[in-house]
This record gives sequence, C-alpha cells and structure tokens, in this order.
Amino acid sequence: MKYVILIIMALSGMAVFAGCHKSSSGPSTAASVMFVHGCAAGTAAVVLNGEINGTIVGGAANLSFLSNSGYGTVTQGNGLNLVFAVSGLSPLDSQTVSITAGNHYTAFASGSITAPSICFTADDLTAPAAGYAKVRFANLSPDKFTTTCFAGSSELDSTLAYNQCSGYFQVPAGSMKIGMYDQTNPNNSGVITSQALTAGKIYTFMLTGTAAATTGTSVLTLTAIINK
Repeated sequence: MKYVILIIMALSGMAVFAGCHKSSSGPSTAASVMFVHGCAAGTAAVVLNGEINGTIVGGAANLSFLSNSGYGTVTQGNGLNLVFAVSGLSPLDSQTVSITAGNHYTAFASGSITAPSICFTADDLTAPAAGYAKVRFANLSPDKFTTTCFAGSSELDSTLAYNQCSGYFQVPAGSMKIGMYDQTNPNNSGVITSQALTAGKIYTFMLTGTAAATTGTSVLTLTAIINK
C-alpha cells in the first residue's frame, strides 16, 4: 500500500508540473499590408515597389499599374515610413503610418506619376452576413472630383473625395453594375457593367485615371480587388 501511495504522489506531482508549464511564445507583433498601384502614368509602363522602413514588403516588388501585392506581413509600430518607389530610383511618395498587430491595411498609390499621393486605410475583413458580400470604394483619380458610388441601383456613397477610401457596405450576392460617377458630370465615370459578387467575399473598387485621357492606361477605369 505504501508503494501505491508513493506512485500516486509522484504522478500528481508530474501533473502539476506539466500544468504550470509556461509557453515560450510571446504576443504576436505581425500585421498585414496590401500595396496597390493605382497611380496613372499615361502610356508609360511604370512599376512600383511598396516598402516600409526601407524594406520591400513581401509580394510588393515590381507592381504594374492596377495590380496589387496581396497581404504581406509587416511588424507593428508607430511612425513607420511607408513608401512607393520606382525600382532603383528615389521614392515616388511616402507617408508616416502606424500599424497595429493583428490588423489589416491597404496602401494605394494614387493620382498621377507627376502628382502622386498615397491613400492608407485600415481594412475590416470580418465576414458579411449570410448571402451578402462587402464592398467599398477608393477614389484615386487625379481629377480630384467627388464621386457618387453605386452597386446595382443602390447609391452607397455620395461624398467620396479624391484620395479617400469609403467604409464597407453589405450588398446581396449576385451579378450587378458597379459604378463611380463624378457628381458634377456623371459622364466622367468608371463602370463595371456586370460584376459578380460572391457571398462571403470582400471587395474594393478603385477609380483611377483621368477624364482628359481618351486612350491608353490613363483613361478613367474602375478596377475590382478581392480583399478576402
């Protein structure tokens, strides 16, 4: 009986020791940033790198116009130097940003190569309600007009100024017309006549280019990005 008691005591001690084991992993410092090239360059094929504190973020090298990097991992921090740069040249434009661990962000290169800007925004990637998709809009056109944004027949935003990104809107899944229109002249617009919106997905629609261009890559264009 004495030996049984000793064995039980030994096993109990082992169990307590295992239960008190401290994990060696600390809190995550990682966040995610997507870089989007929406900076019109006329007929020139200008590619951009997306950088934070001098380092190109994964997937953000040699971005062609209207392309994106997908979400690359970055380390959280305040006062970070976010840059869009033409490879091998000085920065096209830069912005000081703060990034919080666990969050998602998008950095848009906007405007034109001769007058560039950056639109940096936080992304809400929580799922929409069942049967719905989430959409938002980014006004990157160097024409700097205020846009009205539609999904199907629903007006979702009427005050989206240049270099701004709207909040998210839930819309029923399905195929529909998506448009961004100049408030003062609706003929200046970017339209996708039939965009498939899948339930559970999250989309960004970005307006790029200028009404002054009639051909080439700088015409007003609406482009869909799938965030998730």
